Amino acid sequence: MDLGNDSILGSLARAESNGNFQAANQEMGAGGMAGHFGRLQFGRARLQDAERAGVLPTDTTPQQFMADPALQQRVEAWHLNDMRDRAVSMGLDQYIGQNVGGVPITMNSILAMGHLGGMGGAQRYLESGGQSNPSDVYGTSLRDYALTHGSAGPQATISTRNAPTTTQTTGV
Repeated sequence: MDLGNDSILGSLARAESNGNFQAANQEMGAGGMAGHFGRLQFGRARLQDAERAGVLPTDTTPQQFMADPALQQRVEAWHLNDMRDRAVSMGLDQYIGQNVGGVPITMNSILAMGHLGGMGGAQRYLESGGQSNPSDVYGTSLRDYALTHGSAGPQATISTRNAPTTTQTTGV
C-alpha cells in the first residue's frame, strides 16, 4: 500500500493526525459515540464496522488499536477499499470528471468526503451540487476535504491484500 506523500492515505494521515498512530480525541462521532483514534482518526462506529468486516479483532480497545500500526494499516486499507466499493455501488463514480460546487471530482475527492462525512454525506454533497456541505467540529467541510485530498496521488489505487470489503458503513 502506498503511504507516500502523494497517496490519498498519506494525505489523509497528515491531515488527521500528522501521521501519528497514537493520536486520539474525544470529539463526538457517528452514532453519537465520542472518540477518534489512530492516524486516520477512526470513530468508534467505523471501528465497529471494521470488526463486523473481520478486519479488526472483536473487542479490540482503542488503546490496543493505537498501539498497533500494522493493525491500523489493515483497517486503513479496508476502509479506503470499502468506501471506493460503496462509491461505485452508489453510482457516485458518475460524477468523476465533473466540477461540483467548485470541486473537481475524482475518486480521491469522493473518498475524502466519505472519510470526513460518511458515504451518505459524500452522496448528498454530489447530488445537491455542493449545497449539502456540512462541517466537522473543527470547521472543516466536505468541500474542504475534497479540495485538499482530491488530487492526492494515484486515484484510489489501494492494495486489497489483507483487506476484505463489506457494504455496511456507518460513517467515520
